[in-house]
Amino acid sequence: MVVLLKKIYNGYQFIMETAGADPRTRDWPLVAKPAHGLCILGLYLMFVLKWGPRWMKNRPAYNVDKAMIVYNFIQVVLCTYVFIEALWYAWGWNNNFACSVDYSNDYKAIRAAEAVYHYYLLKYLDLFDTVFFILRKKFNQASFLHLFHHFNVVIMGWAAITFLPGLQKRP
Repeated sequence: MVVLLKKIYNGYQFIMETAGADPRTRDWPLVAKPAHGLCILGLYLMFVLKWGPRWMKNRPAYNVDKAMIVYNFIQVVLCTYVFIEALWYAWGWNNNFACSVDYSNDYKAIRAAEAVYHYYLLKYLDLFDTVFFILRKKFNQASFLHLFHHFNVVIMGWAAITFLPGLQKRP
């Protein structure tokens, strides 16, 4: 068992430190270690599946309409910003999508990585959709597919910002 754990640890070190993780994004919050994001996702699932329904069991549904309006406005503004960022940095410089990722410290490559990071952070904000379902006692809307989607989008966002952020190199 100790040998297996050591091999897993060495594999993790190889992937995160030597082979794959982008050194430009390694120190950004929620990117450095997968455990940070997994901890947030674990708390999210615990609230949505156990703590929230148990807490709301004998309570009336909360009226979170005003909070949802503010939340949705913030989402629209931030998603529009990320969309414009993505358009500007992905297509604004005639990006070549057939080549490898540009890991340089070029201004455009860094800004594109930041756009991917902003998208990734928005996926954490998206988790509040489900929290609102629970607080409104709309448990049926927190379906397996909904939870699976939100969980996996955060995981894929982490993988993108950790291993493949930014522009494609031009030949």
